[in-house]
Amino acid sequence: MNKTGAVAGTVLVVLGAGWAGSTWYSSQQMETYYQKNIHKFNATTLSPVAIKLTSFKQGFLKSRANWEISLTLDPCQPDNSMVLTGYDEIQHGFIPSLGWASIDSHIIWPDSVETKIREVFKGQEPLTVHTRVNLLGSINTRLQSPAAQWQGKTVQVNWQGMQGSLKLTTSNKIKFDLRAPKLLVNNLASNSGSIAFDDMRYQGEQKSGNSLLPLGTTTLSLDSMQASLAQQQWGLRDVKLSSKNQVNKDMLSAEASYKVDKILLGQQDIGNFKANLTLGHIPAQAAQQSYVAFNRLQRQCNPSRQDMLKALEPVLKEGFQVNLSQADLNLFQGTAQANALIVMQPLPAAAQQSPEQILKKIMANGKVQVSDQLLSGIFEQISRLKGQPISPAEAGQTVQMLMQGMLEQGYFTKTATGYQATFALTNGQPSINGKATSTQPAQ
Repeated sequence: MNKTGAVAGTVLVVLGAGWAGSTWYSSQQMETYYQKNIHKFNATTLSPVAIKLTSFKQGFLKSRANWEISLTLDPCQPDNSMVLTGYDEIQHGFIPSLGWASIDSHIIWPDSVETKIREVFKGQEPLTVHTRVNLLGSINTRLQSPAAQWQGKTVQVNWQGMQGSLKLTTSNKIKFDLRAPKLLVNNLASNSGSIAFDDMRYQGEQKSGNSLLPLGTTTLSLDSMQASLAQQQWGLRDVKLSSKNQVNKDMLSAEASYKVDKILLGQQDIGNFKANLTLGHIPAQAAQQSYVAFNRLQRQCNPSRQDMLKALEPVLKEGFQVNLSQADLNLFQGTAQANALIVMQPLPAAAQQSPEQILKKIMANGKVQVSDQLLSGIFEQISRLKGQPISPAEAGQTVQMLMQGMLEQGYFTKTATGYQATFALTNGQPSINGKATSTQPAQ
């Protein structure tokens, strides 16, 4: 044999031995991998979902993991939990196109729904999940649901499918992206009962590690949503709901923003909406302690008020702030704005068992403004929905009559364009427009 043939043969032997070694190692480690990650999920997730590895059949080239997912909405009735079973087909060994291991997940649907699923999806698997475990430990998962149409006696559904991806990096960063192009639901019993969602997308990035808190960003967006009600077509365009949770200098902050670029009535653009809400001034350690405590409580049957307050104790001890920096609604050529600040002052443990003491430690203030034009437009539309349309002038008069009583009682004050109310809570005493209101029920 010449040198070239000898080298080639040696390379093939080395590659073959390496592949066999990686395949054996993958098959040996996979069951431990499943058990470790399932235990981590059950121990840290704040949800009524639990996963169980029911069995694992190990093989050299292929293995099979049988699992069970249970959803317990009522901890007081664990026997009524919804249980879904399935299995993973695992192919071992490093192959460039497959990674360290390739996993195909399959759901075993209950007999009560399997026949209907086969009918709706024309024999196709309603959800396929393929996962690739890469050589360095990162994980890539693809999810896909085929398009389907279904019609019952009173409802018709048009589902244009779904595609998604999830990636877990070696630094414990999770990226996910789920997208569905269209969902249409028609009420066949009514000519005007339908709702449609276009280009639904849920995406985000979260970081897991020493902290059990759900840190990162998430965004739920819709290109459009349309609904018909009482012969009227309502719609929303460019809807985006996003959140961001982060820890900076050992302090947790959470931000949420809501935006609707266009509110439609028929084909007419009648307004928009946006708001921003923040939660802050919470030590990350205290937030995590309460997070874990609530995780345990939500799995218990009827936890007591004392248990709930005990779970909140780490956060109440440190205090926090909630700030609605601005909420703006433009509708029917009118406007409404609101803002509010709530400050929970640090509360000693001895005072946490008394709701009265907790209330005294809350300081709040805010303001609401609404224009005549917006209120008139709302009343005009309500009248149309009732089948009793009124003119803009009549709607304006109705608003004036209804608001007059609110003005006389001091709940609102009149402004040049509409109405305004301020509210506050200090030392347990609420007030509206500077006037104290009683917290005691009328005798």
